Amino acid sequence: MLKANLLTKLKLAKDAMQFDFELPVGELLFKPGQFLSIKLPKVRTQGDEGNVRYFSVASSPAETKKFSIATRLTSSAFKQALFGMNLGEEVEVGGVGGDMILPEATEQPLVFLAGGIGITPFMSILSYSQFRQTDHNITLLYSNRNRASAIYLDELGKIAEDSPNFRLITTMTDDEYWPGEKRPIDHEFIKAYIESYKAAKYLVAGPAAFALAMANNFDRLGITKEHFILEEFFGY
Repeated sequence: MLKANLLTKLKLAKDAMQFDFELPVGELLFKPGQFLSIKLPKVRTQGDEGNVRYFSVASSPAETKKFSIATRLTSSAFKQALFGMNLGEEVEVGGVGGDMILPEATEQPLVFLAGGIGITPFMSILSYSQFRQTDHNITLLYSNRNRASAIYLDELGKIAEDSPNFRLITTMTDDEYWPGEKRPIDHEFIKAYIESYKAAKYLVAGPAAFALAMANNFDRLGITKEHFILEEFFGY
């Protein structure tokens, strides 16, 4: 396993934090959209799963000496230990994997569907695509309860401004002051924003209920399994 030191902590929302790590030795090699394992040195109550958990990388693989993850705080011993880390503390990094990556081919339109914290792998993909100036045609449908809980909205807006091949559609399902979409993402929502929806490749990330709902939406739209990849996020 590689060793990494906590470089910075950035509050993204009331209950969400970004953790930036730096590798003193070696390089972290991964594909945009993949996840990795984080092993903490100490967890007060480790439970059945010990002190290792998996997180999507939120940063671009163009940077090999640093990486970022983002997550929400829960009552679990692991999350409490992670959020309580001091700058400079060390973790072990390994277990890079995941099939929800940016395709090499650019001909097929891509549709990303993110529910809440599920936005993290897409930040890695979008940052990399922008950095490399790839020709992927990408639409992101991003769902949250409200603006206060939505992370990376400003960063996504900037990417949309700078990248002509990227379109951002956000919906806040429980925010009376949000001026845009408030509908949950369903099959009608997808049809409304994705003109050739049967021709696209779909990448889905979010809580288990969100991933299941998207799978049901694809079934209603006649979109077969070879056209989508689901990644479920767990609270730990």
